[in-house]
Amino acid sequence: GKISDEEKQAAKGEMDKERAEHEKDYKRFDKDGDGKISDGEKQAAKAEMEKRRADHEKEKAEKEHRDHQSEKRHDDNKRK
Repeated sequence: GKISDEEKQAAKGEMDKERAEHEKDYKRFDKDGDGKISDGEKQAAKAEMEKRRADHEKEKAEKEHRDHQSEKRHDDNKRK
């Protein structure tokens, strides 16, 4: 294959979106605004990302549990 103009445009749009998100994150973690991420800022960013990841995993596990419980109730009701 060949990449169509539409596919190129879509890929460019995705790259631009990702670049904007990275810039936003960089500015958020650059607490002192010096344009550099210091060791302390890196540690704070890492802690924030780890917390966000843990929260996401917890939410995912809770949703899977709720879904499983819902399926179980549905199956139980079908047997009645």
